[in-house]
Amino acid sequence: MPKIDLGTYGDLLFDAGIPGMDADINISSIVSYTNGVNPLDVGMAVAVNINGVIIAPDATHPPIGISMRHPVWPADTTGSWMYPPNAPVPVMEFGRVWVICVAGCNVGDAASAEANGTSSVGGTFPIPGAIWDSQAAAGGIAIMRVNRP
Repeated sequence: MPKIDLGTYGDLLFDAGIPGMDADINISSIVSYTNGVNPLDVGMAVAVNINGVIIAPDATHPPIGISMRHPVWPADTTGSWMYPPNAPVPVMEFGRVWVICVAGCNVGDAASAEANGTSSVGGTFPIPGAIWDSQAAAGGIAIMRVNRP
């Protein structure tokens, strides 16, 4: 399988996708929210507060989706691809997206997140309606199917 050279994403080589990228051209729902006070990376599980501002997932604010790679927003001069505070962020609430699975995952596993937005299996905050559609070793990239109820 061809590799994508991600010189601006930590010099990693992934099998097929880039974190925060649509996995296919099937129907999806991507909603724009305003980033909170912290820079936000792509491919991260996010929650929103009552005002529609992105915050870290917690016990009262479960993850609602995955931050998507902006189609035209380039990396900065250091190669960083973070959404700055108060920037609009596209969030996939329904569809299939490439995400790094920090602890490894198998097809059909329920997806979950940690307070820092990383995703895996059996984490602190379940992502309602989300499952892994492909397999990955710890730290590998896999497809997550997001289906916000």
